[in-house]
Formats: sequence, C-alpha cells, structure tokens
Amino acid sequence: STIGLSAILYSTPLQVLIVQNLEDPLKLILPIILTMNARFALMAAVLSRYFRDVPLGKIAATITLLVPTAFANCFTRFKTAPRHALTYFIGIGLPLYITSNVSTWLGYILGANWVNETSLAFGAYALALFLTLLAAKLWPHVYEMAAYCAGFLVAPVFHDWFGNYNLLFTPFFIGLVLVYVRKLDKKRA
Repeated sequence: STIGLSAILYSTPLQVLIVQNLEDPLKLILPIILTMNARFALMAAVLSRYFRDVPLGKIAATITLLVPTAFANCFTRFKTAPRHALTYFIGIGLPLYITSNVSTWLGYILGANWVNETSLAFGAYALALFLTLLAAKLWPHVYEMAAYCAGFLVAPVFHDWFGNYNLLFTPFFIGLVLVYVRKLDKKRA
C-alpha cells in the first residue's frame, strides 16, 4: 500500500500522516488532508497564468508533479523567463516524482534489512538536504532560498514542539516568519 500510495498521492507529508495514524478516525485525518491539499490549489492558481496556452489534457496529465519544490522553481523561473512553461515544469517535476517513487520502492524492498539508527537518521534528513541543495537553483531569490534552508534547519527542532504534526505546522511557521521579515525589509528600504 505504501508504494501504491506514493504513485497516486505524491505528497510526502500526507503519506507520513496516513501511515502514522491508521488507527485514528478519518474525522481527524480528513480535515488535515484537506487543509494540506489546499496549498496545491493555491500553487496551481498562481502558476495557471503561465499555462494559458497549454491544452487542459496536457496539464491534467502532469498535475501530480505539482509539489512545493516544483512550484518554487517554476514560479521563480517564470517571473523572468516564462517560455516553454510546461516543458520546464515537467523537467523539474518528473525527476522528483521518479526519485520519490523509486526511493519508496527501494525502501520498501530493502528497508527491513537496513533499519538501524544511522540509516533512519540519514533517511530523515536526506530529502531535506536534497531539497535544500535544489534551492541553490533559486539564487538570487533570497526569500525562496531562505524558506528551504530554514525548513532543513528548523524542522528537526520543531519536531519536539509539534510532534507528528511537524510536517503540517513547520512550513506555515517558516512562511509567516519570512513574510514578516520581508515586510520589515521593505519598510527599511
């Protein structure tokens, strides 16, 4: 079911939440899932103007590739070079999707033999490190880079505060702080 869930529901926080809370009633998990998926509607709405000339069928075929990493890279790129939007979107999203699914499959097949404290610690931070390194592509857009880097550094610390809801609350906290910092920077300028 984990491998199937990764192929259909390409949203790591939701996968983790569902797997960790299989015994909890859906009335607890469903509102969280709807709240977290609302961000995808917002990301799609922001990017929609760059896909005006793309047929709806092509957009629908690639919509599962819309994750925060693909969104941040596309939005930053499209501000300055909006040409070939769908090609760029697929070029960013498809490798992430493939890597996620292959990693899930390998983890499922090989994971039982590799479970130890070192591999669990590496696994917990490998994806965050990968996304942080990918954020370097966003230079010179400092706030977008700061969001990725802050997530990598702050998420482990916030795990004690938010527990299993860390993946839900930490991004909102980082986003709010960056909005506040950006407003302060604009007032100083």
